[in-house]
Amino acid sequence: MPNTATVREQRRRKTKAQLIDELETLEKRSVANEAPHGSGSPVYDSDDRLLLCNKTYQDIWGYSDSEAMLGVHWDDLDRLDIERSTVIGERGNRSRSNSPTAAG
Repeated sequence: MPNTATVREQRRRKTKAQLIDELETLEKRSVANEAPHGSGSPVYDSDDRLLLCNKTYQDIWGYSDSEAMLGVHWDDLDRLDIERSTVIGERGNRSRSNSPTAAG
């Protein structure tokens, strides 16, 4: 019987491989969708962490590669926008609900 550490590592590798596959699929969709109209479309997971964004999105909101990196939380980007006066209001004026998620 495999030990707990081995089982955990196997699960981690499987999960990582699944995430990579999902990200590659999302990236292909994003590139296909970006080409005709150049929209900046981020993709967040169910925990509001960034899974994918294109260069157009970064350019629109003024994010550097390190700011818009994989796994950054929506709230962190929203705080940046408020600090930079990119958005108006206490929590900004964009809606994450308008952004696609990995789940759908």
